[in-house]
Amino acid sequence: MGDFPEVLKYSAPIDCIETNELVINREYQDILSRLGFDSFESVWRYSGGEIVKRITERWVTRIDIDVDGRKRHFFLKRHHPERLRGRRLLALFVQKQILSQGRREFDTIC
Repeated sequence: MGDFPEVLKYSAPIDCIETNELVINREYQDILSRLGFDSFESVWRYSGGEIVKRITERWVTRIDIDVDGRKRHFFLKRHHPERLRGRRLLALFVQKQILSQGRREFDTIC
């Protein structure tokens, strides 16, 4: 698939831990802790890594970290607040919560 030589498919749902601010894949909890990612603010303000994609709505940062003697690569995708013009109006008439693009993408993956 494109630039990724191997893509793993998971047959079971991802085991997530949810806090008031974050949803974390349990498999990566220790690694994220080592990066200091313990709140939304700590993730949003992270300044390390290399920005590999920047477009109006979001940017993607590549983070390299050594895990058990091996270099691992993680990608942090941060979405800017969406322009809500039509969504705000729609929210007035729809009872259910309207999810952001980032949250819809997360729910599709997980």
